[in-house]
Amino acid sequence: MKPKSIRAAIQMMLPEVEEMLSLGVSREEVFKAVSERFGLENVNVRSFDTALYRARQNRAKHTAPDSVLHNTESAGASEQQKKPVLHNTEKPAKSEQVKKDVLHNTQSATEGDETKQSPGIIGKEFFDEARAEFDPNEFIKKY
Repeated sequence: MKPKSIRAAIQMMLPEVEEMLSLGVSREEVFKAVSERFGLENVNVRSFDTALYRARQNRAKHTAPDSVLHNTESAGASEQQKKPVLHNTEKPAKSEQVKKDVLHNTQSATEGDETKQSPGIIGKEFFDEARAEFDPNEFIKKY
């Protein structure tokens, strides 16, 4: 049974249409192939583009993580069969912690009595110095 509308035809052939477009075939040629295959008349390229857009939106809506079933276990599973899962219960080794402090330098870390501050944050001194050196007249002349 062949579809009666361009939208139904594209919905049915969406994987093939996507493959043709990814291979570099123009939309007009894909449209001609689909319309000839299903004998669709009174349809233009613009309606093909609209139908293709809607089919892609529909596919994205149905493959979104919200539409995926999360509870795949049977309803009759007993509580005794389920085991609690503990994630990341081990503390990192000292060397790993130092690496994390070096790589993710967003928090102050203490090593003995010495406190390290993040060099990635611009201090107030930088802005005070920049404000003191800024001359608006020179800036206006330059730009």
